[in-house]
Amino acid sequence: MYLGANQLAWGTTGHTPLVGAIATLSFRSSLATWGADKLREARIVTLDVFTKMKPFEREDYARLAGRGGSTRRTPVALVYGTADVAYPEHTYKAFAREMEEEGVKLDVFTLEDAPHFLSATHFEECV
Repeated sequence: MYLGANQLAWGTTGHTPLVGAIATLSFRSSLATWGADKLREARIVTLDVFTKMKPFEREDYARLAGRGGSTRRTPVALVYGTADVAYPEHTYKAFAREMEEEGVKLDVFTLEDAPHFLSATHFEECV
């Protein structure tokens, strides 16, 4: 999560003095906002969002494919950036394979050197 956020904010996964200074200041501000009495809430909005995420179920794919009570087939565009530090290439390929096996109408696009938050950094290529 930290590396992906770094890519969005700074366009890099590296550390510079400026990034270090801003991280230090924002950490102090975060402590003031999310003090010891709010550790549970801080965990929910930062960590649990990612660690408790559930994988797609067959019913989810069926709805996208126009089965399982759905009357409409929903097209899906899966866009992957080759410089994504959060998800390696094999992850998106496995996800795409699962969707295709379930009959989801899928278009897959790969953007060379695009980071994790490519919809922000490569907006024109995504629309």
